[in-house]
Order: sequence, then structure tokens, then C-alpha cells
Amino acid sequence: MTNHVREWLIACAVILGTLLVFFGDALFTGKNFLSQGDNVAFYSFIPYLDAANKSGEFPLWMPYIFSGMPSLASFLAAGERTYDIASMAVLGIPRLLGTGTGNDTWRLVLWYGIYGIGVFSLLRIKNLGQGASVFGAVSAVFSTFVMVWIMIGHSTKPVSFATLPWILLALERIRVKFSLGSFLILILALTALVSATHPQMMFYLGCAAALYLLTELIVRLIQKDNPLPVLTAGGALVVATILALSTHADMFLSTREYTPYSTRGSAPLVHVQGSQQEQDGGNDYEYATNWSFSPGEMATFFVPNYFGFGNTKVKMSTGGKEQETNLYWGQMPFTDAANYMGIGVLLLGILGAWYKRKDPFVIFLIVLSLFSLLLSFGKNFSVLYDFFYNYVPAFNKFRAPSMALCLLQFTMPVLAAFGLANVLDDWAGNVKRRKTGMWIAGATAAFLLFGVAYTSINEESYKDDVAHAIMAKQPDRVTSADQISKQYLQVVYDQMKSDWMQTGFLALAFGVLVLLVIRGTLKPSVAIYVAIALSVTDLWRVAARPYHPQEGSPEKNVFRVTDVVNYIKNDKGTFRIADLSGLPANWWAYHFVENVHGYSSAKIRIYQDMLDVAAMGSGSEPRPGNSIIVNPFLWNMLNVKYIVAKQQVMASAPSFTGSDGTMVYANPSVMPRAWFVDTVIVETDRLKTLHHLRDATFNLQTTAYVEQSLPVKPLPPSAGNVVTMTHKENQRIAFNTKTDAERLMVISEVYYPEWHCYVDGKEVPIYRTNFLVRGVVVPAGSHTVELRFSSPAYSLGKTISIASNAIIALVALGSLLLWRRSRSKATVA
Repeated sequence: MTNHVREWLIACAVILGTLLVFFGDALFTGKNFLSQGDNVAFYSFIPYLDAANKSGEFPLWMPYIFSGMPSLASFLAAGERTYDIASMAVLGIPRLLGTGTGNDTWRLVLWYGIYGIGVFSLLRIKNLGQGASVFGAVSAVFSTFVMVWIMIGHSTKPVSFATLPWILLALERIRVKFSLGSFLILILALTALVSATHPQMMFYLGCAAALYLLTELIVRLIQKDNPLPVLTAGGALVVATILALSTHADMFLSTREYTPYSTRGSAPLVHVQGSQQEQDGGNDYEYATNWSFSPGEMATFFVPNYFGFGNTKVKMSTGGKEQETNLYWGQMPFTDAANYMGIGVLLLGILGAWYKRKDPFVIFLIVLSLFSLLLSFGKNFSVLYDFFYNYVPAFNKFRAPSMALCLLQFTMPVLAAFGLANVLDDWAGNVKRRKTGMWIAGATAAFLLFGVAYTSINEESYKDDVAHAIMAKQPDRVTSADQISKQYLQVVYDQMKSDWMQTGFLALAFGVLVLLVIRGTLKPSVAIYVAIALSVTDLWRVAARPYHPQEGSPEKNVFRVTDVVNYIKNDKGTFRIADLSGLPANWWAYHFVENVHGYSSAKIRIYQDMLDVAAMGSGSEPRPGNSIIVNPFLWNMLNVKYIVAKQQVMASAPSFTGSDGTMVYANPSVMPRAWFVDTVIVETDRLKTLHHLRDATFNLQTTAYVEQSLPVKPLPPSAGNVVTMTHKENQRIAFNTKTDAERLMVISEVYYPEWHCYVDGKEVPIYRTNFLVRGVVVPAGSHTVELRFSSPAYSLGKTISIASNAIIALVALGSLLLWRRSRSKATVA
């Protein structure tokens, strides 16, 4: 075994070992984070995907939320894409680990490990020592806001972010010397990034790669060095990006097809004050910048609790039990944790940035740090953010500018590794640097002493700042500081003071460590272990605050079958429900119950317009961003047979009351999934049609509104018209019909152009009816009416995906053959 392999295995053991210890109870006692945040919304669709996989159907339409919407095209849920071999290769082992153990925490922890190993490998090819590289890797993994992602259910971010060091490593190797192996690493890293399907993270990591190349190019031009290797790396990045994106062409082309019809690609029908979207479908400025970091909150880089931290367990009274609460009082609406990178990491990172400032890679890290910080400020210091918001296509579809700080959470540990290497390699025992060591130790002591003085003298001033911040954030609820609990203010202050003292002593320990190494009192071989131990201690104590895994599986914690579920599922008919009980978003999808509500970041635009304008009922004003329907007229039109609520919503008594008090109301006026009407009214003004729906101005049983003239005439009512559903799948619905004359059949399914209708096997047009649903003209007599969902964009994308995977396979085969040839030559030599 070579020294290089031995070092790499030791680093892997340290990185993975610390992760296993930190997440030990979640990994080995069955606890998990799947009941948190976005995980719940995603986990709701697992049965839907399993059922589709068993049937052999690739799921493109999700019928269980918002009365139906595209699934793949909206990034809602994707079935098994067995033709995407590259993605299966990079995601396979982590996924297998998660499914094999029955605990998805294993999968995510492995991605954190992949991230740490990537940071270590990147630092090693930059010629840093093994110890400094391990320090940088462990510090990067445990950086607070990176670590908190797994705890709050943001399961796609760790996968995305894990690719960053590997992308940079591959580019650095290609810049030095192009090889198919390095090119393959770049392709696979980008493929993993694309597979995670987190567009905002893709954008930030793309910016990081572009800044790396731009910095390297500028530095080399200034130094009059050959720029060709940088251009080669840039070309490799372009080709690798095209191949990685092509592996998911089925998804991206489907999304491109869907975007003009979604809330992400089209403006609201009604723009009112408080609307969250611009004309292009992007978020308006105020909404997009809600989660803007602020220059003042940089204090959390030094004292994580200065602005209240976020989710943590505290005792609100002496002798009381700990309870989880969010103590954050900064400018953002809320946050789950501080952007704390470690006080030692910050100290060593500043040293690394200053003393290695001529190194092109360090220059890149400094540039990326400033880019990350300035972009995160959003509206609070908007010079950089406004440029991106106004001029970069699709950037206004992103939220939370503070998320850009993920790049700073990467750069500072890497810079800290450079700083530590500088101390251990260049300064150890260096008499000329003793004064520098004294200054560093003195600065850390001053930080501690300042904290003692500040927290002792400014207690009341700090509490006033907290009180005024709360009043500014909640002006309607809190009009006076006297309304804020003094106990609460005391807890926030005590947490801050305790945190400053702990951080201060840790800073002093790092300062003394640097001084002892410079003086020659502490050997570098020992100092590295001390530095790693201090960094782990510092970051561990902070990262553990929001760490609250739950016992049991999501099936038991979140999706437990209730008597209400059993009551509704005993009805074997075709219907939807309107859930007003406050269950987690998409919860009913897990139980295969169709709901007119749900959660999606990219709903069908016409559905959101209906929610905005008509969902609240007669005479209501538009409510932008509304997500619930309380209008009985819409319940009827959308085939809502049951309303589930915790409170009374109808004059009649509930038809069933669950053991937890949840009530189920039967809707006596519900329309079937499809019916014939007698009168068709043409109305080209869509807003007027929405007002008709809002105010219930027409009879759903006899009348329908369309947007163009149809080949049907007003007819007298007839009791002989019959519609019977004969088949229902996600992407195929069929009816037998019988009518006395050519009539319009209204189908209570959301209108979307990729649905096609066939009467007796012959395709006929689908007309947008009653603003939201589908209408089909059916001839007199008995007929079969079939609706099928098909996506040409998906079919084309699948072909492209297969082709790109074939190319990637050839690159992998070529790199393997070249590697074996080089090994053979080395053996002969």
C-alpha cells in the first residue's frame, strides 16, 4: 500500500468516523429526520412512485394534489430512470445504504462524508499536508449551516453541495494536465449535482466554477503565464456540463415544456398589492429577498448565538424542562441556525487568506468568499444582488439570498487549512514570527475580554435591541416592548452571553496554539491533533443544537393511518377531498386520496389564479399566494365529496368524527367527475369567468363557460344523458357516455395541454372550460371517451439521456483502459 493510499484511507476513517459518532443515535437506534421540513412533502409521494414502478408506468402526472398536476416536469417526483446509468452510478451506493438500512439518514451522512473526502482530496492536490487537509475537511463538514440541512429536512442540499470540491478538484487536475480520468470525475460530479435537482444550488456551484476559471485566467494573464491550460479546463467544464444536463434531458425538456403553464414561468392573472410574482413568473423583489442576510448578522460568525441562533432546546425557567424553540431575532423572518463556521476556522482562514494571498487558488477562495457574502446580503446591501436579480435570467425565481453563504461555509474551512499549513510548515519554531504569534494570541485574548465587558455592561441595551427587533418584525402583534416576556429576553441574553464566553475561550485556545507552535514549545505533529480536536469541539457544540432526530419511521410519526383515513377510503368511488385540518402538505397523497390542496413550488398557473381569485368565495378580494379552497361552488366543480377539518365548516353535522376530533363533512352538492351540460357560454375574459366561479352565478349542472365558440347549441335538459367512468389511472381516464344530442361533456380534471382526448379512438379537441377544467364535445349516442397524458418533450429527452449516458460510458471505459495501460507500464518499469 502506497503512502498516498494510506493517507487517504486514514482521512476517510477520520471524516466518516466523526460523522458516525455525531449521528450515532440517529444511525444505530432507528431515529431519523424524515419527519422534518421538505422531507415530509417528498416522502408523501413514495407510495405513488412505488405503485408506478410496479405497474411499469413512468409517472408523469400527479393526481393527488391540487386536483392534479405534472410530476416530473414540476420536479415534484421522478420515477425510476433506469436508463440514466451515470446518475445511478453516482447516487447508487448512498441510496443503497439508505434503503438497505431502512434509514435515509445513512444515505445523507454518506454524502456528508463524500463532501469531506472531496475537500481533503482537493487540499492534498494543492500540496497541503495530511493534517492540515484533514483539519479543513472535518471543519468543512461540521460547518453549522451545512450540517443543519440534514436536520431540517433539506435532503437535496447535502447531495448538491458534496459535488463542489470534486468539481474544483477535477478542474484543477485538468488545468495542470488533461486526462480522461479527471474529465470523468468532472462529469460524474456534475451529474450528481444535476441529479439532486436543486436549481439554486446548481446556480451557486456554477458561479463557483466560473469564478475559479476566471480568477485562474486573470492571474495567469497578469503573470504572463500560458492561459491555454485554463481554457482547456473551461472547455472541459462546458462539455461535461452539457453531458451532465443531457443525462436529465427528459426532466429538463419536460420542465421547459411545462414552465409557460406554471407559476414559475407565467405571471398571475391578477396583479394586486402583495403579489409575489413579476410578469415573467419570477418572484417579486420583496418576496425574493425576505431571507436576506445583513452586515450586522456577521456577528454570528464570531458568536453564533448573538442573534438568537435558531432552533435549539433551552430551559425557559429555572428547574423547568428543556423545550425546543427558535430564539432568532435578526432581520430574516426566521432561521434554523446561525451561519457559524468556527472561531478557529475564522482565525486561521484570515491568516491563510493574508499570508497565502499570492497563490491563485487562494485568490479564488477570497473572491468566492466576497461573492458569497455580498450576494447573501440581498436587499440589505444590494449592489451585487440587484445586478443578478435584474439581469441574470431566471435568477428572480430564487428565494433566500442568505443561501449563498453556503459558498462561504466552504471557502473558510479551506482557507483555514491553508492558514494552519502556513503556521505548521512555515512558522513553527521561527524566531522571526514570535511577534506575530504574540499579536495573534493577544487578539484572541482581547476578543474574550471584550466579550466579558460587553455582556456585563450592555445587558439592558442588548435586551432593548432584541425587543425592538421583535416589534419591527411583528408590528401588528407587538406594539410595545412591555408585551414581550422579560423571561424570554433573559433567556436570549443568557444564551448569547454563555455562547460568547465559550467562543472566547476557544478563540484564546487557538491563539495560544499558534503562539506555542511559533515558539517551538509545541511540535507541529502534536499541534495538528490539538487543532482538529478544538475545531471539532467548537463546531460540534453548535451543530448539535438543532439536532433532534425522532424515533420511529415516517409511517408512524407522520403518515400513520387514522380512522379518518379508513373512513374516507371505505368509499370506493371517484372523488376528491378538501383538507382544512392542517395536516402536513401532500399528506393525503401518501394514502392515495386526491386532494384539492397540497404543496408545490411550481403549481399550474390557472390553478393558482383560481386560488388567488375565486377560492375564498363570493365577493372576496384577490388573495395572492392563497393555497386553500373554502368556496363550496368550487368544491362542487372539483368533485370534492368530503371536507376534512378541525372546526365546523358546514351547517350540517359531520358524517364522521375521528378519535382525534377531526371532522369529516359530506358534500351533498358535489358534482361527479364528468357530466353533460345543456348551455355553453363563450367568455373570453378569463377574470370574468373567475368571478362567476367566485360568486357562484351559474348552475354547474346545466351551464359551462368556454373561451371559444363550440359546435354545440343550447339544448333542453335531458335525463337520459349518462357518463360512467370505466377506467382511471394516473395518465389514463376512460368513460362510457350516452347522450341524446351532441353536447359538451365537462370533465373535472385540471386543463393542461399535454392531455389528449379520444372519442371512439379518434382524437378530438379538449376545450378549457369554467376557466380551470376540461370540456369535450361528444356526439349523440353511445361512445367511449378516453383521456391520455403524453409528453413529446419527455420522449425526446429520454432519447437524449440514453445517448449522453452512452457517451459517458465510453469516457469511463477509455479512462479505465488508459489507467490500466499506465499501471502496466509502471509495473514493467
